[in-house]
Amino acid sequence: MVKKETTKEKLEMCNLVNKAGMHININTTFVFISVSVLTFILSLNNQLLKDNFILSVQLAISIPLFVYANVARSRLIITPSKIIDSFGSWTYTLGFVFFMNSIGILISTLIAKSQGVIFFIVLIFLMIIYGKIVGREHYEQVWKFKINREVILISLTIVFGLLHVLGVY
Repeated sequence: MVKKETTKEKLEMCNLVNKAGMHININTTFVFISVSVLTFILSLNNQLLKDNFILSVQLAISIPLFVYANVARSRLIITPSKIIDSFGSWTYTLGFVFFMNSIGILISTLIAKSQGVIFFIVLIFLMIIYGKIVGREHYEQVWKFKINREVILISLTIVFGLLHVLGVY
């Protein structure tokens, strides 16, 4: 027997579709920015990418993550699904973290190590504040999920960004 959707479920699916359109624009912008930064570095100083494995990998990985975030969001417009929404959200967020790590590493490499460290400290601080704000706007279950998500993202930023800039590895 086919399950009849409730009004609440229909509203949630409609919200997913509306949210998807907005996210497609943001994701597309980040794809272009990531590709532009990569192209700019390759044309000016490709040795920088050869010498800095962590920088090159994170910048390169951010591109397919943003692209697949777009693919998932586009799919939401056709077929609303919480799983696809979650996939799009995670791929965008991971792409954003890797992209921001790349920017911080570039700042520390091309400008000054101290400015790169300041960049990462501000980024981590903003991640914490954003996580607290978003967590308070939703239910307790979402709050726990956001805490776990924020811990993962902050950990990735520290391990693949800040510690790299500090020369720990």
